[in-house]
Amino acid sequence: MSWVGLNYREHVHFLDHLGPVCALLGAPLLCTSDVTAALARAHYPGLRVLELDRAALSADWLAERFTGLIQTDALPVRRGYTASPEALAALPDLPALRERNALMFEVMLRRAGPRLRNLHVPHGFSDKAAILKLVAFEDLALVYGQRLLELLHREGVAQHLGPHVVCGNLRFGYFQQHRAFYQRAVEVALDGALRPGRRTFLYAPTWQDGHLAASSFFEGCTAILDGLPEGDDIIVKLHPHLLHQAGEAVRSVCERYAGRRNVVFLREHPLVFPFLARADVYLGDVSSVGYDFLAFDRPMFFLNQKGGAHPLFSCGTQVGPEQYRTLFTVVDRALKTDRERFGAVRAETWRAAFAPCLSAAELQAGLARACAAPVAPAGHERHEVRAP
Repeated sequence: MSWVGLNYREHVHFLDHLGPVCALLGAPLLCTSDVTAALARAHYPGLRVLELDRAALSADWLAERFTGLIQTDALPVRRGYTASPEALAALPDLPALRERNALMFEVMLRRAGPRLRNLHVPHGFSDKAAILKLVAFEDLALVYGQRLLELLHREGVAQHLGPHVVCGNLRFGYFQQHRAFYQRAVEVALDGALRPGRRTFLYAPTWQDGHLAASSFFEGCTAILDGLPEGDDIIVKLHPHLLHQAGEAVRSVCERYAGRRNVVFLREHPLVFPFLARADVYLGDVSSVGYDFLAFDRPMFFLNQKGGAHPLFSCGTQVGPEQYRTLFTVVDRALKTDRERFGAVRAETWRAAFAPCLSAAELQAGLARACAAPVAPAGHERHEVRAP
């Protein structure tokens, strides 16, 4: 098959999910802006990047050149199979999703022949079930591991899961394969801001999405940075959606701490694992970056903005909003027993969330088997998808 990765809505953080998968499959990644194309070329060894003006991208253009699409945008459409109306009604914001991703729905439903397939690459694993359950309705899907399968069962949609490949954390495997390259890339990005021998924190707040609304940024960021000890450094990995959702507030915070040598903001930067590897301690909330950090088995602290119960929070110390201003006192106290309390839990959670990582050859073989599998899950009637 002739595959192509698509980031046509130009989300910078999608690059870190599409780039490694495309490189492992030997597929090009199509970008429709100079910015994302340059970032992709600079940060993903072995990746071939195509550029096309957004106005020239159409369903016909794609269908004439490729037989398979690789995307991280949700596209719950499977040719030859339709889930029950009840199941589709339970999906979050399906009409808005169809409108937002109209071009891809057109590709799958109206213009392309039956040969075209769509491979969904989830953009990280998290506890956001309302988003992740869409995987069950994709044409083809990469599945990180057992915990995602269990989530689909809990959400009552596992019976709709079609052909898929259980792949592990491909981004971590790709990072390990190119570790020397990424060590150099981090040094360039940080430009000498982090000094050797100092404790480094990484703070990765999620954005204020419509499902959990649990971002700690608005109440926690300034409290954390005001309390940061002079002898420590911190990398603030901002979710790109925060910049669009609350750009003025984000810019205000960045400007407030611009003169602090021990504070580094990463804005619109696609890489994750290279910066996690530099961190001694993780600070986060419900961001999927927390699950990625499990790979390093280092201390984790969760800013529990909404007081909810999230499975990831069992891997470290929870901090309520009333403790944000004394966070580093909490950290110093908890670090003494962190490995004893949470080490085994972190290891087990990583194994549950991510199966052993597939090699490039294993991924290619698994995808070939998925493409040859029946479109509809066992026991379900096959029938034609109709255009909305």
